[in-house]
Amino acid sequence: MRTTHRDVVTALFLLVLATAVGYIPAPMYPAYQELFGFSDLTLTLIYAAYASVSAPALLFFGPAADALGKRVVIQASILLTTASCLCFLLANGPGMLLLGRALLGLAIAAATSGGMALIIERTEPARLAWASIACTIAFVGGTVSGSFIAGVVGEFIPFPRFTPYIAFITLMAIGWWRSLSIDSPSVSALREWRPVMPQIPRTIRTRFIVASGASATAWFGVTLFVSLIPTLLARSAGVDSPFVTGCILAAMLACSMLTQLLGLRLSARAMQLLGLPLLILGLLGLALTAGASLSSTLVFAVASGLGQGLAYSGAGSSIDQVTTSENRGAVTAAYYMSGYLATGLPPIIVGVLTTWVPLGQALAWISWAGVVLGASTLVGLLAAGKQRAKSEFELNA
Repeated sequence: MRTTHRDVVTALFLLVLATAVGYIPAPMYPAYQELFGFSDLTLTLIYAAYASVSAPALLFFGPAADALGKRVVIQASILLTTASCLCFLLANGPGMLLLGRALLGLAIAAATSGGMALIIERTEPARLAWASIACTIAFVGGTVSGSFIAGVVGEFIPFPRFTPYIAFITLMAIGWWRSLSIDSPSVSALREWRPVMPQIPRTIRTRFIVASGASATAWFGVTLFVSLIPTLLARSAGVDSPFVTGCILAAMLACSMLTQLLGLRLSARAMQLLGLPLLILGLLGLALTAGASLSSTLVFAVASGLGQGLAYSGAGSSIDQVTTSENRGAVTAAYYMSGYLATGLPPIIVGVLTTWVPLGQALAWISWAGVVLGASTLVGLLAAGKQRAKSEFELNA
């Protein structure tokens, strides 16, 4: 039933809300750490809990949207997002923050799986490409608004630890009301619910490896900025303003959204070729400065945002071009897993390293690892392009 524009708007609205909630705590991490007195390792574990839970949850919520109905999965995302907000609202220690991030990981997986499936189902075939773009913009738009709202609230609004979550709980209630009108099949299909397992056909493995490397590099840099830069700016540069750090993160993510739109006229390969050098520049800047300067951090954050939008969009488009209806679920699951690993692992590694070295040094080391990942992916992309050109030449000769 491809009729309701309202359902598409509802799905996009809830996707924006869920992703926004995920980025609200980012500018306030230094305040949480000071208030509850937890270590840098605990800080990184709190941040990484989101990605650690989202990755496996995608394998279950994707098939659930088909077996149980999109409305069931979308409403599950609403309840999980609300529960996450309550954890942050009532937090009295790092344990509640950790639980809130884990619940949010489940919520994002449900919102992504149910929301995107609903949008694709209710969109005319000729406009499916724009539906995919709308989902991406909603996701990135939520991250931008979450970081900016948190910065404004943290600086200018009373009770910054509570106000944004009360507001978002109210918005989730509106989303629940709108979700009631979504058509949904009978839950008797529960017996058909099976997780989808990642699988990459041999014929596309080279392209998959390169695209996964580009996606991982894209999230590698952004994750380090969002999880650690607010704390490092406070310690190294003396910038403890949530508004300033929120604006830096929002600027980075806004650049990502902008380049995803501008990159629509480029090929998947061209987007990756443009995006990877910018990501390498951003990671190189982190490795050399580790948040010691506000101005340089802003420059490298913008470079990372521009590169993230191009590389991530190009990588996703590259995967879409070589998947079929029969293998799309398994290949997409593997692709998303690589991105979530790049989101969750770097902060955890930094946290472990802080048991031996200062946070700035740990960030510099892991940033160099990101530079190596980005450079290796760029070399692989260039080599794959030359191989394709050689094969085409031999076929035409």
